[in-house]
Amino acid sequence: MVTSASPARRCSAQLRDALSARSLDYSGTSFTPTRTASAESPAQPAAVAGDCDECAAVRRAALAFDGLYGGLSVVSLGGPLEGRVTFGADARSIPRHRGRCGNIFRCGDHPSIQCAIAAAADGTLGCSWSGEFTPLFDSVESFIENAAAWGDVQGWRYVAVGDLPLDVVLDAFDELTADVRASGQFSGWWTAQDLTVVAQRYLNPARSRRPQVSVVARTRGAQEKARHRLASAGAEEVAFKAAELSGTVSTLRLD
Repeated sequence: MVTSASPARRCSAQLRDALSARSLDYSGTSFTPTRTASAESPAQPAAVAGDCDECAAVRRAALAFDGLYGGLSVVSLGGPLEGRVTFGADARSIPRHRGRCGNIFRCGDHPSIQCAIAAAADGTLGCSWSGEFTPLFDSVESFIENAAAWGDVQGWRYVAVGDLPLDVVLDAFDELTADVRASGQFSGWWTAQDLTVVAQRYLNPARSRRPQVSVVARTRGAQEKARHRLASAGAEEVAFKAAELSGTVSTLRLD
């Protein structure tokens, strides 16, 4: 359990109020302020001469984003942004030429992901490979809730992984209930005592139009039972092979 003196609870009151107790207690979230959360500084201008209206709006959004999330670090044990994401936006990087900003800005770093972690001016969090934008989470808060939910199933066994028809998977397990805090427009979580189903977008949108569905089980017995039910529902063998390669959900390490 994270105490009230933990780095995760030293973030802004605005961010704390938006998160569930599970997310605030998730030890994979830390906060080390690297910038002041003031309105404007010479290093982070709110406006630049020559900005079009769109670029100016994106620059203001990047500045606000950095004031709220700059220095926030989140470790996700699964999903499209698996690993450690450190948030921070540089308003100086927004292009000044009309139409070139794309209504998005770079907003974070990841040690191994090859695409840019980006946010839209409305706060949607996603990725960009070559200037386009693929939404992955409704917001940074949604991503934190997802990371905390992955923390709840760390060490669990993968049953099936792939672009499985989500309705088929959910119909196979009538004991599931929706995890509303972790779910959103771009991700979905359903849980039971020994089973969890996760649906999230692929980091590479060319991979599939369907979300990647991951089914994880707490025990080997629950894994075998769930696999049998999915096979009976028509799940393809490739999803089980992918689960075998994945093994278990990673365990949080903070060293």
